[in-house]
Amino acid sequence: MEKTASIVLRAIGGDSLKYKYNEAVVDGFLPCAPDATQGVHRIFDVDDAIGAEIFGYLIGLGFNARRAGALTCVAVDLKRSHKGPIIKIILTNEGGKPKAIAVASYKQQIDSVAPVLIEFNLVTIMEKLNTILNGATEAD
Repeated sequence: MEKTASIVLRAIGGDSLKYKYNEAVVDGFLPCAPDATQGVHRIFDVDDAIGAEIFGYLIGLGFNARRAGALTCVAVDLKRSHKGPIIKIILTNEGGKPKAIAVASYKQQIDSVAPVLIEFNLVTIMEKLNTILNGATEAD
């Protein structure tokens, strides 16, 4: 799946999310966002779309753009680097720094002493993205 960032962001959270996401990119709070050049649309792959959903969710919970961007990039970086399926990403705060843990199956035990900040069910996120993006077009 590759779509323009504008389509994905509007489909997930409307113009408000598109504005906040783009502002966070410009401010340097989302270094994991795909590059774009002036006059050319930013293109999202699946991991970028997952990141947009996570960023929007965190903003909706009241996180500021700096913190939401940092947590989003920790999750997206893990997703990009992990080999094999992931059903869930758990974010913890170990030593004052966010850390992401990949969960590959529901039976997997998580060995972390740090409290869970938040967890993201990638199965649910992908179902949501597939539903909203299948009908999204440039006109949206």
